[in-house]
Amino acid sequence: MSAGKQTDVLIMDFSKAFDKVGHSLLVHKLEHYGIRGNVNRWIASFLSHRTQAVVVDGESSSHIDVESGVPQGSVLGPSLFLFYINDMPDGIKSTIRLFADDTIAYLTISNDKDSNDLQKDLDKLAIWETKWKMAFHPDKCNVLTISRKNNTIATSYKLHGHTLEPVKSAKYLGCTFTSEMKWNDHVHAHSPEKRRLSESTENILKVLEPIINIIKSYSRPTVTPFKFRHGRKGVVRIASWNIERFDEEKANNPGVKEVVCMTILENGFSLIAFQELADKKALEKICEELNSPSLSCTKNWPGHRGKWQYVVSDATGRMYQSMAYNGFLYDTARGITLNHSELLEKPNDSPKPFTRAPFIGTFKIKKFDFIIASVHLKATGLDNEDLERLQKEIDKVPEVIDAIEKQYPGEEDILMLGDFNLDPKMEDFDIMREKGYSNCVPVSEFTNISNSNLEGSQIYDHIWISSRTNKAFSGNSGVIRENLTSPLIPNGWSWGGVVGDHCPVWTELYTGKDYDSADLRMIPDTSFTLTG
Repeated sequence: MSAGKQTDVLIMDFSKAFDKVGHSLLVHKLEHYGIRGNVNRWIASFLSHRTQAVVVDGESSSHIDVESGVPQGSVLGPSLFLFYINDMPDGIKSTIRLFADDTIAYLTISNDKDSNDLQKDLDKLAIWETKWKMAFHPDKCNVLTISRKNNTIATSYKLHGHTLEPVKSAKYLGCTFTSEMKWNDHVHAHSPEKRRLSESTENILKVLEPIINIIKSYSRPTVTPFKFRHGRKGVVRIASWNIERFDEEKANNPGVKEVVCMTILENGFSLIAFQELADKKALEKICEELNSPSLSCTKNWPGHRGKWQYVVSDATGRMYQSMAYNGFLYDTARGITLNHSELLEKPNDSPKPFTRAPFIGTFKIKKFDFIIASVHLKATGLDNEDLERLQKEIDKVPEVIDAIEKQYPGEEDILMLGDFNLDPKMEDFDIMREKGYSNCVPVSEFTNISNSNLEGSQIYDHIWISSRTNKAFSGNSGVIRENLTSPLIPNGWSWGGVVGDHCPVWTELYTGKDYDSADLRMIPDTSFTLTG
């Protein structure tokens, strides 16, 4: 500018840049850059076999393969994207600056030939985006002419036949650049004296306004602490909870943490089987909050606090966007000990009997010992396309019981609980009833929940107990539907969401007597497997 010259700047805008990176093309480029062999195959594996689905009110559509896009939020994602666009400046006469998906191209314009050269560069960028399956958004691409001359060379630059809009100022990497390279606009936009909120800040405050109002008026209802007795006998409450894609990030949400911990404390749960954990660290966050409270509600809880431990399985299988895990959380202050836990292994040379393997734990509380098998069966899908697979998994559940009885001869106190994804009244579960098992969760109460339907509409979660365990059943059980929301849990673009799409279900057992002769302190020498 000090030399009196003119520079035309093309400000380019990618359309969904990170989502359009073709996996096979990216792997090809990495090989070109010298990333070959095992590393190349490892990255290809990292990108492949990814699927996506739409989940509405706990119902999932069929999964489809994801063939493009770098995983956002991953460590590798930004680097892979940079490798993908690194050759964009090849063969371009003008100067190109790349920063993630923010791209500008500029050239000093002294005559019409220079303008034509910049247009040719724009045409080459259009060829590049077509070749590599990317897309610029012509309506959002602009031209900024930087010069102090009164008479500049005006050029209509075109992309895909669309004339790029000339602008007097433009933002790039947080700075506002003007045609005269003056900083008045940038300083004005960020001047503390102006005390002017940016549009994005105003939008954030608009989003937060409802939650601020809700928080001011929110408090959990007062609950009388449970006494762990039914009549004159001591009891233990055992719960099952599909906690819906429960990862460490979700567990760190203070609203989620409050709902989970206070639901456990207020309802006197002493042992909880969790399904749909999305990583192995999430349950640790709940255990830490129960043992060392940081939230005011858990700090001020007047009842029994407990001393909690947890165990998380290895991956049981896959679920939406991640591996799935099961876990047990139990209160050792109530005298509960975990003797052993492991996943059901598939038989050699046989297909997997379950999409997600059952997690089996052997427990003792006072005089009563028992075995829990926590299951998360295959969902039917939005159009019941996976119903047949679910029915096959239900047919395998009695075989799990047989495998447990084989491992622990004489043990008859067995609970099969979790997300069965089908109403227990269906004839599919007649095989459980024929084996002497009964579902002790009230069959008149739905177990799913959503913000659009807080009353629920389906019964997915069961607790099946053996005929022997039925002797220890106090007759109390239930579905927890109240107080599963928090103003700190997102609900779409609003707040006050539910902690997950399933309600916890529970049953109550007497602990003063064991009804069989097995010794669960003995750890089996062999793994749990089905016989077939």
